[in-house]
Amino acid sequence: MLALATLLTVAGCMRSDTEQFHTDAKLRVHFIDVGQGDSTLLESNGEFVLIDAGELDYGERVLSYIRKQGADKLKYVIATHPHYDHFGGIRTVITMIDTENFITAETDCDTFSWLKLLKAVDTLGINYIDAEVGDTYSFGEASFTILAPRSGGYEGYNNYSVVTRVDCGGVRFLLTGDAEQESESEMVEAGADLKTDVLKCGHHGSSDACSTAFLKMAEPSYAVISCGENNDYGHPHKETVQKLDAMGCEILRTDTMGTIVASTDGKELDFSTDKGGKS
Repeated sequence: MLALATLLTVAGCMRSDTEQFHTDAKLRVHFIDVGQGDSTLLESNGEFVLIDAGELDYGERVLSYIRKQGADKLKYVIATHPHYDHFGGIRTVITMIDTENFITAETDCDTFSWLKLLKAVDTLGINYIDAEVGDTYSFGEASFTILAPRSGGYEGYNNYSVVTRVDCGGVRFLLTGDAEQESESEMVEAGADLKTDVLKCGHHGSSDACSTAFLKMAEPSYAVISCGENNDYGHPHKETVQKLDAMGCEILRTDTMGTIVASTDGKELDFSTDKGGKS
């Protein structure tokens, strides 16, 4: 199990020069604890990308966290899909921090809260980008590529989730929103480059996601699960945990560890957590 501020390379070796590694980090990925929701902040060379911001009640917390990282501008904000536990806090953030671009996938969602967010994007003059598979965007010394959604007509909105692969040197993160097995299968069948070091598990570790075929292609060494303590959904589901364990994948959870921060210099990985905790 990973303890507080345990340092590991991708190969699993220990590293002792903690301060130097933090100084040399080219990318930090902050998996922010927003209870039973999702929010991830990407940081590289003074440029920031926010992916989701939990429910509305967490908007101020996410905003405060972003500011503590020294951000006064967001280069990209991604709303993975129109579910409140992902987009609810975004309007609070973009109203208070200068935001250049907003990315999401087109859906038929017409809920009041979702339309209010889209209206805010328009009113604030933020550049709206329709998520397109294969498009790559750079920030600092890193980049992210959109891998899904690959079609439409899904039942519900989870499979419309904007899935991104974040690259920094030889280290990769795969961030999947609430994408379930239907979207995963489309990525697998299309031969998408899913290989990753860190997987942010889809749908809070639900058994609806993390299919065996998807995990075999992704081959993550570490899995991050964003979920609320003692949540009503039983996330993460034991089926998902068992699959990850069988792969020898190290699991990190926001419900037991709090906010999780992964730092990389493009070669090695360093994880730190709020509360330590166990997976």
